[in-house]
Amino acid sequence: MRQLRCVPARPIRTAAMLLLGGLAILGGCRSQDPVGVKFTLEESGSGTIGVSALSVPEIASLVEAQSRGVSWQNAARLTLVTGTFADLGDVELEDVEVDAAGFSPTAGTLRIEFPRGPEARWFRSLHVGGAERASLERSLNEAVATAELHANVTIAVQVPGARVAGGMVNPVPRISVTSKDDLATMVAPLEVLEEDGPPMVLVVNWERTSPGS
Repeated sequence: MRQLRCVPARPIRTAAMLLLGGLAILGGCRSQDPVGVKFTLEESGSGTIGVSALSVPEIASLVEAQSRGVSWQNAARLTLVTGTFADLGDVELEDVEVDAAGFSPTAGTLRIEFPRGPEARWFRSLHVGGAERASLERSLNEAVATAELHANVTIAVQVPGARVAGGMVNPVPRISVTSKDDLATMVAPLEVLEEDGPPMVLVVNWERTSPGS
């Protein structure tokens, strides 16, 4: 089982990634935050990875320069990063562990282990901490009444052209795993991830009727 490691991307300081722009995106997805990681696996074992992370930056100078009579207090930024990999087993993402040894053009098993508790690092690079979440909640109530901040991290595995079935080795309360067609999705509340406990292990089995189908 190999360790995955990901260095969070440096936030881009643009007005579009500030509080109102980022929270408009959040408001459009009411069931979960658009925060997490998506793996897309091709027949060759190569694929793409997408990471979306929520952070709390300083208020950009652009907003301050174009505003008068306002003392800005909170900002949020949603940073989106995508990339490609030649072999999933070579990908590193913080302290997550992956085992893709069962991969073939027609079938395979992917096992991903996610640590949780005070020492876990991976989800802290994707989402803001408890005090910052509370501050953003207050800002949402003041700024856009219809927006909601659901403090979740989503992990998705997609195998185009295959049928997938996802589940957990040992189910954890409030952690949900769903499968539909070629996509398996795990949604984990931050409160559960922050609690001390054994790692969560997501297992995704997939099968094609024939290569290229």
